[in-house]
Amino acid sequence: MTKITTNQYILIAVFCILTSKLMTMPTVIFNYAGKDAVFSVMLNIAIELILVLLITGLIKKYNNTTFFELLKLKFKKIIAIIIASILALFLLFKGVFLIQETISFFTLSLFQSINMWLLIIPSILTILYISYKGLSAIGRSIDIYWVFVFLALIIVFVISITKVDFTANLPYFENGFLPFLTGSMHSLFYVGNSLILLLFMGKVEIKPSLFKYTSLFSCGMAFFATFNIFIFYNLFENFVPYCTFALSNLSQYNPFVTELGHIGWLSIVESTINLIFMSSIFCYCVRQYLQFSFCINKKIIAAIISGGLYFVVMYLFSFDLYKMLAFIKDYAYIYSLVLIPIIIILCIVLHSTYKKPSLTTNIYIKGKQNAKV
Repeated sequence: MTKITTNQYILIAVFCILTSKLMTMPTVIFNYAGKDAVFSVMLNIAIELILVLLITGLIKKYNNTTFFELLKLKFKKIIAIIIASILALFLLFKGVFLIQETISFFTLSLFQSINMWLLIIPSILTILYISYKGLSAIGRSIDIYWVFVFLALIIVFVISITKVDFTANLPYFENGFLPFLTGSMHSLFYVGNSLILLLFMGKVEIKPSLFKYTSLFSCGMAFFATFNIFIFYNLFENFVPYCTFALSNLSQYNPFVTELGHIGWLSIVESTINLIFMSSIFCYCVRQYLQFSFCINKKIIAAIISGGLYFVVMYLFSFDLYKMLAFIKDYAYIYSLVLIPIIIILCIVLHSTYKKPSLTTNIYIKGKQNAKV
């Protein structure tokens, strides 16, 4: 079985903390929490971090067992499929949201006159290819592009921190704790990127330092993302509701960017690569689910079905980011309110007991059902 390296896994975990948090989430939260929004951000990212650490612990503990194998070891097959289905539905919608967020960013902020299909078709094809190729494509891709994404974020951070007034939104909690809790609740859909890590169980080359360095770099990214959003809130104050894409506004409307020419825009474009890549991983996870639940032997068929589901969901929302955002704020967060605690409890239960699988037990593949990763 092909596996990703420990370093590649750590990078994926770090990008789970980062992905989508610096785009539309800050504005969604601010609409509910107002000046206390930064505390909603802290709570959301803390939950994401907890998920990363719990799942990484599982990956290290069950290092030769996939997630689906583990479900079938611990539960009956029907229960395993139900749990996998609940998770897959979230991963499908989350992957679609990431690609819609990327396309809308380009069409609404960068190139307003561009034909939307010129972005949708290449994006879907890229996602399908990475989903089909699986771990080899995921590992190689993240080895190449992570430097550019981190460089982009550092550029935006350095540009913005020179102009911010960190007291702009004081005092906090003027209306108690309810606003920040409400902001966190209605934006909970943005939490859960790290659930894709469950589908990497049994597919990581484990080193003794896996948990330590995943924890260290994930905590670093959690702090970095939170601080960037804190800067955004203090720079734009009451104008935050009019800023759909936080990352672009940090760069676009900062006076220092004018002196740097187009370097601000360049950094943002590089960052959107991360959204497409992460959407590809979500598609890969959905493909794995289809192979497990419906016994699809041909991974290319499962990949095409996954891509088709992506397209159907985008079509249902008329390829409109704002319709998706409205659905997320009003309805999808309820699904997350149920799913996230279930996964946390599941991880704790799986941590508490361990039964090493027998070498003769074939859980995931029976007979001719030899589904490749």
